[in-house]
Amino acid sequence: MRLLNCLVNRHWPQRVLGISKLSAFEFLKTTHPDLSNNQLLSRLRKQGIDPVEILAEHHRQLACEKELARVLRNLDVSYRIMKRIDNTMISRCVDWADLVIAIGRNGTFLLASKLITNNKTPILGINPHPGGNNTFTLPIECNGDIETIFERLRAGDYTILMRSRIHTIMTGEGLYEQTFHVHKKSRMQGEKRVE
Repeated sequence: MRLLNCLVNRHWPQRVLGISKLSAFEFLKTTHPDLSNNQLLSRLRKQGIDPVEILAEHHRQLACEKELARVLRNLDVSYRIMKRIDNTMISRCVDWADLVIAIGRNGTFLLASKLITNNKTPILGINPHPGGNNTFTLPIECNGDIETIFERLRAGDYTILMRSRIHTIMTGEGLYEQTFHVHKKSRMQGEKRVE
C-alpha cells in the first residue's frame, strides 16, 4: 500500500499540519516569562546546564520549521505549523489536514499520532536533532533535506509502517498521588535503570 493512497485526496497532500516540539528554551521562557534571555541562560549555567546546547537545539528546531514552511510554500501546499503545547487547537487542525508531520523527537511523533483519530491521515516524523533514538521519525540521513522527503513522497519512494494503538485505563487507589511517566517507570527496577 502506498502512503498517498491513504490520503483523503489520493493524489498529493493539499493540507499539511506540522506539529512542532516545544524546544527546551521555549519551555523555559514560558515558565520564566519575567527573565530576559541572558538572565535565563545565566541561570542555566549556574545549574550546570550547557546554555550553548540548549540554544543550538532551539535553533535547529526553528530552522526545521522554517525549512518545512519554505518547501510547502514552494510546492503550493496549504500548511499550518503549530507548537505541540495547545492540543485543543491542534486537534481541530488535525481534522483539517490530509498529512501530519511531527517535527521533533519520538515524543512529538507519539503525541501527534495520538491526536489523529482516523486511520486515513498519514503521519511522518522529522527529527532535526542529531543523535538519540529515531524509533518513529524518518532515518537521520533523511531529516536534513525536507525537499527530498517530498520528492520521494511524490515518486512513491517509501515504505509504510502500519501501527496499532493501545489504550490503557488504570483504576485503583492512590494512582494519582504522584505523577510519573509510564515509559520511565517501566525501565526502573528498584534503584537501578533497566535498558
